[in-house]
Amino acid sequence: MLSNYDLIAVVGLKGGCGKTNTSWHVLPAVLQNQNQEFKIFEIDDNNSSYYFVNSNLITANKCQTVKTNDKNIVAQIVVDTIAGDQKIIIDGGGGNDSRKAIELIKAVGEDVRKLWLIPFDRNIDNFKSAIETSELIGDPQNTVFVLNGYTADKSEFDWFYSKKIDNYVEVPYSDLFHFSQEQKLTIYDLSQVSKSIPKSEIKQILKGKFSKDGILDQDKFISKFNEYLKSEKAAELLNEIFDNFAQKKSQNRKKN
Repeated sequence: MLSNYDLIAVVGLKGGCGKTNTSWHVLPAVLQNQNQEFKIFEIDDNNSSYYFVNSNLITANKCQTVKTNDKNIVAQIVVDTIAGDQKIIIDGGGGNDSRKAIELIKAVGEDVRKLWLIPFDRNIDNFKSAIETSELIGDPQNTVFVLNGYTADKSEFDWFYSKKIDNYVEVPYSDLFHFSQEQKLTIYDLSQVSKSIPKSEIKQILKGKFSKDGILDQDKFISKFNEYLKSEKAAELLNEIFDNFAQKKSQNRKKN
């Protein structure tokens, strides 16, 4: 789904629906999994979402926060898309910032292939706002809704499924997004711990680290081992997200 576009804009007139989660956790992980380089532009007059100072995935040179009145931002985005060796992710802020961001994104020109992602959660009113955002964009062929925060019981989204909308992709709920962010990491960074060290090996590493005179400090061992288990869960979560995006890509191929 993402490979056909130069610029991926995450926008929405309503805040708190998953724009930061989509822009800084989900999309970088999906692109990394597809071996694609990326840069993140955050267009926001009030905030900066770059919390990931311990991340190996999103380094400082891969992101930039700008104000909507920055006279150079459109030209800078164009320059970065001309290079053609990276995807541009745009976190479009919220409310009026998002309206301005949409105008700025459109200003880069029709020759830049744009994908618009509009996150929403289980709140029906938030989906109505997502529809309003889509109408403001006016590019339904290249707009995809992000159903953000589903759980095992998907019946909570029956109201959405009953609408028979097919231009959407799903991102599951997980407190691991918050946990990794507290560690100043992305969910992808968290997942790499368990991928780089086998469970049998981490047990021995932690045993050696937290043992003194042959006595194991169980509290410290349990705390660190639980972090390792969270890394395993993060890897499982990302595999589910990768499958969801791959499924959407398959659906697009069938349409074409």
